[in-house]
Order: sequence, then structure tokens, then C-alpha cells
Amino acid sequence: MNAALFLNEFQFGPLLTCFILGFITHQLCLAGLQTISHAVYFHGNIPVISGILSCILHHGANVATSHLLAMIFSPLLVPTHPHILYLQTITQLVVYGLCGGRPTDILPSHIAFPGAFSRESVLVNNKGLLPSPSMKQRVQMIGEWRGCHHCGTYTAQYISDHMPPTSLHTGCTSQRLFPQCQPCSLYQGGVLSRQTPLNIFSSKGVVRFRWKPRLGLFWAPCFVLFDYFFSVSDNLGL
Repeated sequence: MNAALFLNEFQFGPLLTCFILGFITHQLCLAGLQTISHAVYFHGNIPVISGILSCILHHGANVATSHLLAMIFSPLLVPTHPHILYLQTITQLVVYGLCGGRPTDILPSHIAFPGAFSRESVLVNNKGLLPSPSMKQRVQMIGEWRGCHHCGTYTAQYISDHMPPTSLHTGCTSQRLFPQCQPCSLYQGGVLSRQTPLNIFSSKGVVRFRWKPRLGLFWAPCFVLFDYFFSVSDNLGL
């Protein structure tokens, strides 16, 4: 009997609307936080600090999404319980990591490090080695799929960007090639020619990228499902 009452009260339309708005709101929150990070010259390549801050920002986006949806769909929804939000953030980051993402992807890139869109790359065997035609072809293929590894821009032709940059390479690790757009390449050359040694806390070198929906986070507002189920159950006294 209780199950029949629940199914009778359950409405798929409002739930779907909540989920879609939740995804859009969550992405906009992350984009806004990235803009703030760029304004204060904070990027995703500061050891330890970037990882901690990005996890806090992910959680902040979940909290903001929960409260905004509760305001829009009141009394259908209420703000998610804090414990569920913490669990949601942890699960969200784990699943995003399994999809190949990193928590720091929401932070701006730094021109001297692999960027927020860096995934696949091409190994360079010798320091500063000029890319062979086959290497360039593989980098071009990666760029057509991922875009510029620093800003995510898609372009017709990509530059094979050495990481670490040859001017900073100590030889302790192998260099790798990533696809890079021309504006980022020119900006990188100007920054690295003026900064010796490199200062990762400087305002120069931070690249703000155009926000792209992170498909690995498409399920991020799934806590809306719990809110809805709990709300319907409370209304029915179940």
C-alpha cells in the first residue's frame, strides 16, 4: 500500500526538470569559481594547495546547487542534508577520477605545466627533440579530440608543446608533447623568456579557459533524487 501511494505521488516531470537544472547550476557554479580563481591568479599546479582548494570548490558548488534548487522548487525540495552532500562530493570526485578527470581541472592552467585539458600525450625521447612528422600527427589527433591542453580551444592546427618546457627541463624526467593553440604558445614564450627562475605564484603564466561542460560530472546533481524521494516520503508520512 505504501509503495502504491509513493508511485501515485511520484512525478517524473518535476524530477527530470530538477536534475537538468541541477546539472546546469552545478556547471555554472564551477565556471564562476574558476573565474574567481583566475582573478586572484590561482591555478591548478600549486602542489597540495591546489588539490585541497579544488575539492573545497567542488563541495561548494554542490552546496550552492542544493540550496538554489530548494529555493526554486520549494516545498517540493529542501536543502540536502550536509552529510549527504559530503558523501556526494567524495563520490563525485572518485567517479570523475575514474573517468580520467582530476579535481584541479576546474582551476585555471599555468603555462609552464600540463594544462587542465591535458590527457593523452606523445613521449619525446631526447631533450628538446624537434617533433617528427609522426609525432606531430599524433599530437594533432589528440588536439582534435581534446583541444588545446591549456585553454581547451579547438583550432585547425596545433603546436606540439614540450612539457616540461625545454628551458625548464632538468633532464630528470622525459618530456612529453601536448597539443597547444597558437595564442597559448605565444603567451608561453613571452612568460618563460621573462621569468628565470620560474615563479609559480606570479600573476604571469595563469591561463583562463572557456568553460566546457565536464561530462564526467553529468551526474553531479544526483543528490536531487534523494531530496525528492525524501520529500515525497515525508509528505506521505512514510
